[in-house]
Amino acid sequence: MHGGFTRDAGHRLVPQALGDGLDFTAVVAATDMVAASVLTALREGGLSVPDDALRAGL
Repeated sequence: MHGGFTRDAGHRLVPQALGDGLDFTAVVAATDMVAASVLTALREGGLSVPDDALRAGL
């Protein structure tokens, strides 16, 4: 999934992926800002990091 380089991108795409039933074990974000929002969105979605999914920022 591609969402851009903003904090909103991670926070918007993770719930979309979860809602679509996408089976994933990791998220690689293009920036640390996106990675931080991914972490928040994963936790809000009821997932534990790193138990349920890993995330990395480049």
